[in-house]
Amino acid sequence: MVVPSAAAADAVFVITSAEKIGTIELGEYPQTYVGDELNKTLNDLGDSISTGNVYTSTVGGDKGSETYVVGRQVEYSEYQYQGERYVKVNVPDTAVVRDGDVFSSGTEIQLNATYYFRVEPIKWDIFLQDNRIIAVSQFLLGSVIYNYPDKSNQSYKESYLRYYINNYFLQQARINNYVDNRTYYSSDNGSDLVGDMLNDKLWLPSIHEIQILYPSNLDRIKKVKDYVRVGTSSNGTNKNDTDFYFLRTVGSANNVSKVKSTGEVYTTGW
Repeated sequence: MVVPSAAAADAVFVITSAEKIGTIELGEYPQTYVGDELNKTLNDLGDSISTGNVYTSTVGGDKGSETYVVGRQVEYSEYQYQGERYVKVNVPDTAVVRDGDVFSSGTEIQLNATYYFRVEPIKWDIFLQDNRIIAVSQFLLGSVIYNYPDKSNQSYKESYLRYYINNYFLQQARINNYVDNRTYYSSDNGSDLVGDMLNDKLWLPSIHEIQILYPSNLDRIKKVKDYVRVGTSSNGTNKNDTDFYFLRTVGSANNVSKVKSTGEVYTTGW
């Protein structure tokens, strides 16, 4: 979530109502698999077309039903070819890739393979509240371990995901200059005016915010981009290409809240 309009820096930002007023393209991020033919061309060219830029992510996760693979932070290199930019991902054996997982093109995803993803404009839904603009990504753009390296820590304040979006994603997605810092609370199941007081340019929605912005389960469903499908978590279903996404609210039994792939807000577990 991004709030790029001007407001008093010391005011606590709370979403009480919001009107969707349109969409916008702002920033860029690796998203779509380039296809088998161009993938081979880019792989053959190799580092000769490197820009020197990198995109940070994490790999690792629940590999199979029994073994938890400890995650690690990685950097993916950017390349430029015929005026467009691409990001190379070497899919490691620690990634969560299951039989039948495919890209949007239908190409089956393989472990220990190399794939290139086109850097494309990010599409945002735009909402208006009290002359403030709120922007929420239309798609799931990345797959990052929530609480790497300490899986037992459920705090949003201390989470790796919060650190990641404000120290890596903002700059690497080229949106840092378009947004302002806001003071807000981490929230709980009952209110957005409780919890840790935080100050960020970008944050995860709370369980209350996501339901104000997207009132129905259908509204809350987010499709994944190809770049997400070689990440740390589940890769979207082959049927509808959606996946769950985290919220910042710590729910029942100290579990991190999320929105399921069906759009249902879930507060009782992973």
